[in-house]
Amino acid sequence: MSNSCFDAWLLLDCANNTKNLFVRDGAQISTTTSGPGDAGALTINASESVQLIGTSNSTLDNSQKRSVVSAATSGTGKGGTLTVDTKNLLVRDGAAISTSTTGAGDAGSLTVNASESVQLIGTSNNGQF
Repeated sequence: MSNSCFDAWLLLDCANNTKNLFVRDGAQISTTTSGPGDAGALTINASESVQLIGTSNSTLDNSQKRSVVSAATSGTGKGGTLTVDTKNLLVRDGAAISTSTTGAGDAGSLTVNASESVQLIGTSNNGQF
């Protein structure tokens, strides 16, 4: 699932409501912008758990692709806000949850509301956290 903004001025917000959300084997959920427009907000409401697990090996460039939930900007627009509401959050084996910037825009904010547990475990096969 992805929201991307290249030249538009505003990216729409996105919400995912589910009981359990699994992002694994290099899958990604993100909101990004590379232009002057702001990335949208990404909100995950999982009543039981959010699990981000592992990486996948790319046969095209021989690299590993992380399982990721992210908000990012590489332009002048602001990165989106990322909110995760769940009982249990698990990030393991090289997966990541993040906001970031590689441009002039602010990265955005990350809010995790996990009422029971947050677990950050292990690294990927090539040692990435």
